[in-house]
Parts: sequence; C-alpha cells; structure tokens
Amino acid sequence: MEQEQLLKTNFFTTEEWNSTPQGVKYFVVQQKQRIEELEKQLESLAEKVKINSQNSSIPPSTEIVKPEKKKPKKRKKR
Repeated sequence: MEQEQLLKTNFFTTEEWNSTPQGVKYFVVQQKQRIEELEKQLESLAEKVKINSQNSSIPPSTEIVKPEKKKPKKRKKR
C-alpha cells in the first residue's frame, strides 16, 4: 500500500503519519502517485529529445530545422 511505502521512505515517522488526518494522507498519497507518473513521462520525453536523424531511422526531412534567414541584397547605386 502507498501509505506503507511513504513510511519506509523516512519522510514521516509512524507516529507522525498516524496522527495525520485521513484527508491529508489521501492527498499526500495521490500527489506521490502523480509525481511518479510525471517522472516517467519526463524520462520518456527526454529520450525522445535525444533522437534525431543521425542516430535513428527517422528521415532528415521530418526534423524541425529553422531555415537560415536570407540577408537582403544591397542595391547598387548608379
């Protein structure tokens, strides 16, 4: 159970956890689960950022590349 895992992490003593209101316990457990989900998502996104056409089978045409801005040509005076 999540509550037991929180006690094992040494964030709370058993006495502190037992004296915590049920609503707060529920909120803490829900937030811990959400943080774990977001950490997994972050890891997945970080891996995707590392992938490009040089190190995968993705064609270069699918990469987002900003085109170089062309400098306007100077007009010659006559």
